[in-house]
Amino acid sequence: MYQNTPMGKNFDKDNKGLSVLTLPNGAGYMYLRMAFKKWVERLNTLADHVILVGHLKEAKIEKKGKEVAYKDLDLTGKIRNITCANADAIGYVFRENDTTMISFDSLGDIQAGSRCDHLKGQTFPLEWDKIFID
Repeated sequence: MYQNTPMGKNFDKDNKGLSVLTLPNGAGYMYLRMAFKKWVERLNTLADHVILVGHLKEAKIEKKGKEVAYKDLDLTGKIRNITCANADAIGYVFRENDTTMISFDSLGDIQAGSRCDHLKGQTFPLEWDKIFID
């Protein structure tokens, strides 16, 4: 995408193997966001329901003057915020006593939740018929 702009037409020739993320002042992150958005939009045309699966990372925020650790989706910068804002639900999948569980409860140190009333604050064994209801 960057190479299709007048500024980027020689990027690959001049910067063999470098990523657009090496552009000065973080300019390449806009192209990363545009490409990610393009592919997610394409995926969304393929099915009624699209599930994006990702990994968590440990992050820290300041809350009332204290540093608090929490787990968040491991995506770069604004892509994480945009992806989460556009999601109908964010579930945390984990194992408990040999059972695969999913939690839509945002309490504690996990960033999760749902716009869907039947999922809000719920934790239960991962069963698709409990997630996708008609």
